[in-house]
Amino acid sequence: NWNCSVSGQVVTCKLGTGLVSGASTNITLKAAIGAGVEPQTLRNSANVTGPLPDQGPNPNTDNHDVAVGALADLKIAKSVTPQTAHAGTKVTYTITVHNDGPSVARDVLVVDPLLTGLTLDKITAPSGWTCAEGLTVSCEAASLAPGTGNDVTITVTATIGSGVPAGTNLVNTARVSSPTDPSDSSDDATVHVTARADLTLVKSHDESKDPVLAGRAVTFTLKAHNSGPSDALAPVTIVDTLPPGLSYAGSTGSWDCVAAAATASGQVVTCVLQPTGTTLLAGADAPPLTLTAQVASDLASTVTELTNTAAVSSSTPGDKGTDTDTVPVRFDADLSVVKSHTGNGRIGDQLSFTLEVANDGPSTARNVVVTDDLPDAQKAR
Repeated sequence: NWNCSVSGQVVTCKLGTGLVSGASTNITLKAAIGAGVEPQTLRNSANVTGPLPDQGPNPNTDNHDVAVGALADLKIAKSVTPQTAHAGTKVTYTITVHNDGPSVARDVLVVDPLLTGLTLDKITAPSGWTCAEGLTVSCEAASLAPGTGNDVTITVTATIGSGVPAGTNLVNTARVSSPTDPSDSSDDATVHVTARADLTLVKSHDESKDPVLAGRAVTFTLKAHNSGPSDALAPVTIVDTLPPGLSYAGSTGSWDCVAAAATASGQVVTCVLQPTGTTLLAGADAPPLTLTAQVASDLASTVTELTNTAAVSSSTPGDKGTDTDTVPVRFDADLSVVKSHTGNGRIGDQLSFTLEVANDGPSTARNVVVTDDLPDAQKAR
């Protein structure tokens, strides 16, 4: 039958029915220890008074000491976006730290070692947290109060190395610890690595030498580039399909070229980047390939240009780079004639002349006509 009231930190309980001599009664009080209280000994004092004079030997005041310790239960959750990513692209890890309490966690430390193949780009943490960058990401705070409303989110952005092999699973683990929590908490996130290398190709020739004469050679320069994001794995190959009227004459550069037999549809030249097994790194240019082709001397006179297309590829999935180069063509033949005979001519006899017609090219001469103007004293027979 106690009636208790609270004023600040003081609890006052009154027993309206009185307490008879020799009797005793109990009061049960429940007090909440603040989550942020430091470890210490708390002394609680109780005092009893009544309306009558109290001259007995028993004390009216009693103290009780309570040893208070701190205990926090930290939890960490880690996720990654995207979960599947190409080598050479960025991923973002989200780390959430929660304190299940009951106490405030002191000197909270989050550690996230980056795996080989990952390069740190950026860390974002809330106010009150200090982060250090390096091979291991670490973030710390002086305290973390319990409760969902006090959860902390840290984001870590990293780039997957362009040379990380496709099929690799990057398993990255983050841990949280505190002297207030006797056991660490950890969680991991996995990125499944794929690969893509988008290649480009530029094919050109020296246009200052246009048009090219039928029967002469033309030299093409082919430049391949890897736009990434991943490394282009060997074999890095350029296939140049020469149209009818062009034939392979040779190549220079760090490429091994093999020409297939010419057909009615053209001639395929396959060039592989050397040395064998060479990888074209993301963002890198391949050594230029110089390819020389011979324009057919007997090209049809109706042909005014030759169009040549080449493509570059690798064993890594991605776009194949293609480019087309058009060469204007013209014809030029250097004709000559040498006329001769043997012996002296006699009046009334026949005299034979030999006319030797030659073409020093470079083009094939068509519809050739030889005209021989005989003097009045000679008659053609």
